[in-house]
Parts: sequence; structure tokens; C-alpha cells
Amino acid sequence: MSDLADIIAAAFMAGVKEEAKRQAKALGKEVIRELPSALLDTSLLIEDAMRATESKARKIKKTKRKPSKYNLAYAKAFAKEAPRFKKKNGGWKKDGFKNAGAAARRSMK
Repeated sequence: MSDLADIIAAAFMAGVKEEAKRQAKALGKEVIRELPSALLDTSLLIEDAMRATESKARKIKKTKRKPSKYNLAYAKAFAKEAPRFKKKNGGWKKDGFKNAGAAARRSMK
């Protein structure tokens, strides 16, 4: 009698194992079918987030500063002194920009 019970139990366990394999295989196929759409959804979410941050960055306008009286006077003096420190082709001589700035500051005094 125990031999018969062992045979029935072994057959039952074999059937359970087969059914478990079948279900696992079906579930695995389903997951693989849904995986590309899940990845696609996350990439769309990332793209939407990137677009949102870019549009917010564009909306923020920086306020331009108003040039001070000193800055306006310095610009005028620099423009007046600059030709002395430039070459004929329009490029700066050696240390010309630095020297033009110094001359402009001196002439403003």
C-alpha cells in the first residue's frame, strides 16, 4: 500500500513540476513582450522631463544691468585711446588691450 502511495505522490509531484514549468514559460514570454513598451514609456518620460526643464530655462529672463556713469565714461575713453594700441590690420599690438585700458583709466582722471 505504501508503494502505491509513493507512486501516486511521485506522479502528483511530476505533474506539479510540469505545470509550474509551463506557467513560468508563459509568464516569461509575457514579461519579454511587455518589456520594450515599458522601456519606451520610461524614455518618453525622460524626454518629457528634459523638454520641461528646457522650456523653464528659456522662460527665465535675465535682467540687464544699467551701465553706470563710470562705465559709460570708461567706454568712451577706451574707444578714444584704442586706435593708438592697434596695428594697421586692426589687431591689437602686444599688450595693447591692457595698455589701452590703462590709458583710458588715466585719461578719465
